[in-house]
Amino acid sequence: MQKLSIFLGALLLWLSPQLLQAQTASERRQARLKAESSLADFESDDPIFKNYVIPDAWKNRSAVIIAERVELEYGVPKPQRVAGKQRRMVLLQDQGAVERFGSFYFEDTKQNRTGIRIIKPNGEVKIIDLTQAVPVDEETVERTATFLGTYQRSSYEQKKIAIPGLEVGDVIDVVLAYEENVTTYFFPYCFSMMEIPFEAEYPILNKAVQFTLKRGNTINAISTLGAPELKELASVEQGKGVGRQQVYAASASMIEEDTTNTSFTYGNRVESRIKVGVCETKNAEGDEFVGEMGKVKKKVTPDEIQTKMRNSMNYRTYNRSTSVGRTSVMAFYADNTGSYFAKKGYSAMLANLKRQNVDPLEALDILYYQIRHDFYFGKYNYYLNRLSDELFASIVLESVRISKLPVECKFIVAPGVNITAAENLLNRRELYWFLKAKAGGKTRVYYPISRHGIVSEPIWQLDGVKAQVIEMDKVGKDHRPSFFTPVPSKAEDNYARVSSDIKIVEGSDLEFNSTYTYAGMSRASLSGYILRFEEIEEEDLKYLNKKLPLKMQPKVTASAKRAKKQEEAGVAFNQQENLRKKKEDLEKRLKRTYEVKEYKGYKIIQTGRYSEARELVFTQNFVAGDLLVKAGNNLILNVGMLAGEFSKVDTSKQRVHDIYYDYPATYEWEYKLEVPEGYEADGLDGVATLVSNKAGIFEAKASMEGRTLKVNIRRVYLQSKMPVSDWNEMVAFYNAGSQFNQKKVVFRKL
Repeated sequence: MQKLSIFLGALLLWLSPQLLQAQTASERRQARLKAESSLADFESDDPIFKNYVIPDAWKNRSAVIIAERVELEYGVPKPQRVAGKQRRMVLLQDQGAVERFGSFYFEDTKQNRTGIRIIKPNGEVKIIDLTQAVPVDEETVERTATFLGTYQRSSYEQKKIAIPGLEVGDVIDVVLAYEENVTTYFFPYCFSMMEIPFEAEYPILNKAVQFTLKRGNTINAISTLGAPELKELASVEQGKGVGRQQVYAASASMIEEDTTNTSFTYGNRVESRIKVGVCETKNAEGDEFVGEMGKVKKKVTPDEIQTKMRNSMNYRTYNRSTSVGRTSVMAFYADNTGSYFAKKGYSAMLANLKRQNVDPLEALDILYYQIRHDFYFGKYNYYLNRLSDELFASIVLESVRISKLPVECKFIVAPGVNITAAENLLNRRELYWFLKAKAGGKTRVYYPISRHGIVSEPIWQLDGVKAQVIEMDKVGKDHRPSFFTPVPSKAEDNYARVSSDIKIVEGSDLEFNSTYTYAGMSRASLSGYILRFEEIEEEDLKYLNKKLPLKMQPKVTASAKRAKKQEEAGVAFNQQENLRKKKEDLEKRLKRTYEVKEYKGYKIIQTGRYSEARELVFTQNFVAGDLLVKAGNNLILNVGMLAGEFSKVDTSKQRVHDIYYDYPATYEWEYKLEVPEGYEADGLDGVATLVSNKAGIFEAKASMEGRTLKVNIRRVYLQSKMPVSDWNEMVAFYNAGSQFNQKKVVFRKL
């Protein structure tokens, strides 16, 4: 089902197939039948592909999607069969579109069928011969290939076909089909979640979607952000041997995409889309889906979330099918449960700390860091891919229950900021699971665990998001769901500060000695670039050995012992190689900002991975060119480029969706450069920049302290979410950076 999931979930991941150079009569027949089927699709009387007129307002666009139809069938004509077919017709209106559509990547399997034809402005039709497609080598597969504005990544049987003779004014018409038979054992089946977008990179004249479900399957669907509602058509009897079917359909016309949706937005919040889940009727409760199956819905209620998530947590904790009725309980059999890990030692740890009168919240802090160590480096590292937020929450809840730690610990769920609004939730896996603990009048939040996470430090996906508290005891009819909103972080909580002493070397190159300080979510996002496994494993061990009694202290892992033996034996692993690789990675990152002529090294001062010291601090020393240039007897400092090039928002297109940024944050740079003897700095007043509004603050200034030029730059993102009505203010704030890039200071020769 993985291939089907890719086809249906992304929808435009053109999983197409083969008209291969047949080697046998059977293969030749199969290729001929596929070609005939594609030709029949092209020649159909589908009205949305005929008699189209491009609006004048769209004639200056690179391309226009004339029409797109998506058809999906479940259990038709036989049970546990799923099939999809998509046809898309695109008018190419400039040379950029011609180049974009000049090659086509597709997956070559027996279950797929693809057809491509080109329609010339004079009506001439050319069918593309897919037998000329060539395999894509492994190196090429690893890179991202684009087609029709969609991204297709590696495939085991990927091929590429060049589309010859494309010209402006051509129409490219593509049809693809996919079929798969699903075999299930022991438990009812739920198909993968689908999200069908009703927007694309190009405007769309007409788009239609249709689902057909044979009796025995049931649907759950929500239309979000302006997508048309998926409506049930009259149930139809399809004749002997086929049986009753339900048909659901949605269509829309004149769909205009958000032309700036890649700036300050998250894709699946800004695209209008239909979200769909399909399950066998026997699994109508649908373990994957929140709410009642068999309904096209407009919202999911808090009561539905309470029921589903309580059952899910009970199952995750105890692995008891009786907790969830007739849901697909077998789906979790391969996973480990919270009860398993709690009884293997975590509940005993809490009980031991309790006997030693350790503050309950501090005991939970230690448990958080112990679980992180065990799953990333220690005895459970082979389970790392299973350490989901739900497993972490269930381990803690069960450990607290068994140990009777005197703390009130609540299970909480919330949709992340990159997920559709809570009332539009459909798939329970869109919810983040986390915990709120209270003891002695103090409250602590335990977010999903990560390699660099700090207790109570928010993650950007849940920053200030309204969450629902899930009661684990049975609730009566008069139960009213309760909610919890974590305190949203502020710009000053998430900061990155750079302080650089600069000197002129080799005539006009600049040597930087820089100190970097990161905190909050800015720290978490950068830690992976700075820290290696070996370093943070050692740090974890030191922390836990300090916090835990001797008999509870973690032992050196088997992998660490093997690495030590290898090092002693002079085999593959050695610390110098690890340091060399990290230095190389840091240098590559730095080259995104500067023309680095020499990277001299780095030093980690503090990792910031624990509550007691929450800042990541490190230094870098490097030489950069192109920032100071000679102009006759004078020197010109590109002061606006000291912090690198700031990107710019295109203001030529209309903004139609709200604005989303990762998190509020503050970025500060301070540069100190001694003016060379025999020169004086000129043009300092021209550096001064200030843009301040509800979106943010951009401020820069230059001053002299004796012979030292001091440049200070500050960029503050005040909000992570803004309505589209504030777009002009966002642009003014954001583009102040690119305008500042033009600033210069002259060192004038005396």
